Amino acid sequence: MVTLPPKLEMPARSQPLGTQKARCVTGGPRASGWARVAVGDAADYGSCTHREIQLVTAWSDTEVTFTVQQGSLPAGPAWVFVIDDSNEVRASEPITLQ
Repeated sequence: MVTLPPKLEMPARSQPLGTQKARCVTGGPRASGWARVAVGDAADYGSCTHREIQLVTAWSDTEVTFTVQQGSLPAGPAWVFVIDDSNEVRASEPITLQ
């Protein structure tokens, strides 16, 4: 269980969407199997009506690196979720899609 909020680092939007990288510091155990990162349209994962799975490029015991994929999510507020292989949300962080 993550007790401190994760830190999400988003780069300045100087590259085309889909080529930007972001890091989410999870502070939790390394996940495997069906673990994933998703961006959704609500602060609560279960309340999202639209989610976009992200392309994870690295996953360690302390951080996840992924390529930002906005997909068909509209510009505006969104949330990044780190989901472990037990389908538990281990970390979440608000972001703004442009």
